[in-house]
Amino acid sequence: MEYRKELDGLRAIAVISVILFHADFRFFSGGYVGVDVFFVISGYLITRIILADLKAARFSFAHFYERRVRRIVPALFLVLAASIVAGWWILLPEDLRGFSDSLFATLLFVSNIFFWKDIDYFGSNAELKPLLHTWSLAVEEQFYLIVPVILLALWRAGGGRWLGYLLALGGIVSFYLAQKTVAHQPEAAFFLTHTRAWELALGSVAALYAMNRQAAAAQEAGSGHAPGLVGLALIAYSVVAFDRTTPFPGLYALVPTVGAVLVILFAHRDTVAGRLLQIKPLVGIGLVSYSAYLWHQPLFAFARQGKLEPLTQSDYAALSLLTFVLAYMSWRFVEQPFRSARLVSRRGVMTFTALGFVSLATFSIVSHTSDGFESRAVLPAEINRSFEMSARSKACFDKDQVHTREDWLCQIGDANAAPSFILFGDSHALALMEVFDRSARQLGRSGYFAGASGCPPLLGVHALRSDQEQRNCHAFNQRVFDFIRQHQLADAFLVGRWTYYTEGGYSGVDASYLGLNPDDDRTLTSSRKAFEAGAIFTESAFATLGTRGHLLLQIPQQRVDKPQKIYQRLYFVNALDGTNLARLSVSEETNQQLQRYTNSVLARTMQRIRVISLDDVYCQDGHCPVGNPHASYYFDDDHLSVLGAYKSQSRIEALLGR
Repeated sequence: MEYRKELDGLRAIAVISVILFHADFRFFSGGYVGVDVFFVISGYLITRIILADLKAARFSFAHFYERRVRRIVPALFLVLAASIVAGWWILLPEDLRGFSDSLFATLLFVSNIFFWKDIDYFGSNAELKPLLHTWSLAVEEQFYLIVPVILLALWRAGGGRWLGYLLALGGIVSFYLAQKTVAHQPEAAFFLTHTRAWELALGSVAALYAMNRQAAAAQEAGSGHAPGLVGLALIAYSVVAFDRTTPFPGLYALVPTVGAVLVILFAHRDTVAGRLLQIKPLVGIGLVSYSAYLWHQPLFAFARQGKLEPLTQSDYAALSLLTFVLAYMSWRFVEQPFRSARLVSRRGVMTFTALGFVSLATFSIVSHTSDGFESRAVLPAEINRSFEMSARSKACFDKDQVHTREDWLCQIGDANAAPSFILFGDSHALALMEVFDRSARQLGRSGYFAGASGCPPLLGVHALRSDQEQRNCHAFNQRVFDFIRQHQLADAFLVGRWTYYTEGGYSGVDASYLGLNPDDDRTLTSSRKAFEAGAIFTESAFATLGTRGHLLLQIPQQRVDKPQKIYQRLYFVNALDGTNLARLSVSEETNQQLQRYTNSVLARTMQRIRVISLDDVYCQDGHCPVGNPHASYYFDDDHLSVLGAYKSQSRIEALLGR
């Protein structure tokens, strides 16, 4: 097949877009579409290679998969091995175990399924996963397992002339599934092969078109400059106009993928678009694009894990430069030699692959069974205990069918007293359950706890999460209010991570969307509208209850996902003191900025319900410390540990004693 520099230029645009998106550069908010461009290129090239071999009667599965192994495995195994070394020094045992599990999934080329079950690609947690990007390799490899078999079977059955129609039909079905799934199961739509196959099929159809002699002749003679330039414009538009909230990959994914097809088919060397893509720096980046894609995510993830403080734009720029340095090295000294049958024989490739697989898999299994080599990072028992959440979380929180089951409540406080209050909310209510329990026992009061994950204690709103068949927040919240009315409870305490539903955290992601209807759009604008309406509905409901309402504003959210990381780093360099803990803790100003919208809404709408802030307990001297040198106040970035919750005991006792 004739080498086309333009395709390497297109690869360069794709990989640069992905890298700068993961580096949080503002003007590349849709840079993740670079993966979609890669899918189209892969579908195009693989189909051309297979069909060329079929026409020449030289196709064999052994040769095809040997070429795939030479192209993909050596550089991948190098990056995986380097990631193990970095993970050993940087990751906490729990994180190393998670990394090892994703490593094993990567080796089996099923990491797209692994990450689908584990995370939201656009969530802040995803940024800490060194092997997150391997999901796209898994999709491609699964495609490579299926397409050669289909093409060979149809070719031998004399159906070559129907290939284009059949591939187009398969692509249409896949696109339909993607569009249908993205609204209600966005993670599945993003990661799974059956909702991504249409992008690869689009490249395959483009290959069939390009291989048709009459079409190719017309393409060369009459295409002009416009189609290629339109293709580049579509890709550029999606890179700068899309963002993490764009429903993807459904209808919107047509923009970059159709753009890629137009570039592939019409941006030839004599067109303006073709000449742009043949610029030497772009072609050079395109040549090392596979290695650059492999290196960038581990570099970013380990840097985020190791530095603790948020990375700056200068950090990301340096890491991006290092990505391309390592990419050139691995392309020059690993990719190129292994792709040459003259330098590395088939037996050599297979031996390397087998030994590499066994070695990497062995590490993964041992790491999993040893809980991430837990003995590497042993903090004092006093500090380790301080990370614990309530031991009753499984018994009292987030039960399936919580909106209908009988054992949906837990009693807290003095078991000999008649229940007179309820603590009600999402996981932030769970984080305060133990301090309410202890305080109530001190005062001789008894109450109930009712809570479910992602269910803010607001009437009239629907959580738009995919788990609402198991825990229907709309029905659950109504059930709690009916219970309060029926039992004429004296006090109701509403606790929530309010910004979770309106802001999505400091990075603007990880929002749990609300709606006034279960099929509302999953956007922050729609979620804010529902939040405000829910606050008004809830305020109105208390006028009919005869119950004192108390709403606790959100506990300060930290900027580091796991406080264990802070304590581990500082402890092992003998720098665990109040000054360093304050430096790595969120500032009062940042905390107030995050909560400005929710606090203003709640202050404006709550007239019968008393709004209470605990910032004076958890913030001082300009910071909201994650803990003290002997103990953490937090379980993760936003949930108090049991010990941290006990800091507010005097305030909770005062509330219960009113």
